[in-house]
Amino acid sequence: HKDKSDIVKKLESLNEEIQQGIHKNSLCPINVSMGVCRIAPNKSLQHIYSNAMIAKNQIKGKTNQFYSFFDEQRNKIFVEN
Repeated sequence: HKDKSDIVKKLESLNEEIQQGIHKNSLCPINVSMGVCRIAPNKSLQHIYSNAMIAKNQIKGKTNQFYSFFDEQRNKIFVEN
C-alpha cells in the first residue's frame, strides 16, 4: 500500500467485521492486537516479523487500540533505555 491511511481503513474495516461477528455470536469474543511494519526487500522475514511483534506488543492489552505501526525511532529509544 502506498498510503498509511489506506492501511488504517482496511484495519478498521477488518476490526468492524470481527466486532459484528462477535455481536451476532458467529465469532468467539476476542481482543484483536495487530502490529504493522513496512516490508523492506533487503530484510529477512524474521526481521519483518520481529518488527511487527514489537509494534503489536506496544498495544497488547489496550482495549481502545487494536493496531500499531512499527516505528524505527521509537524502537531505537526503547532499545537504548
